Amino acid sequence: MKISQAGLPWQIQILSPEVQATLTGGVIEVSGTSAYFFEGSLNIVVCGQGGSGEPDLLCGTVDNVVGTGVATINAPDIALPGPFSGTGTYMVTEPQWGQVIVYAISPRDGGVIHAASVLVYLEP
Repeated sequence: MKISQAGLPWQIQILSPEVQATLTGGVIEVSGTSAYFFEGSLNIVVCGQGGSGEPDLLCGTVDNVVGTGVATINAPDIALPGPFSGTGTYMVTEPQWGQVIVYAISPRDGGVIHAASVLVYLEP
């Protein structure tokens, strides 16, 4: 089991895309392993650079959100960890570095309860 810097087990681990992968064409496919979260569902957000305006919890500002998607955990049974996969779309007008973030939200209050990210290079 992979351990975080804080000494706790990772709840979400992104296996694809790999760190510093180049993404092209506006579509992203994400896969990895995850603990079980409500309804076996994870969210995907793609953050770009140079945004301003209203704050965004994951990307800094809403202008930095360049894409979204969803992923499904394929757990062998409810409450068990398993692999996940999902797709999303993004849109950039010029090449730039970005972050792909996979996260789970709380069914109680909608807050982010676990997240993992990977640095990628985004091309139109």
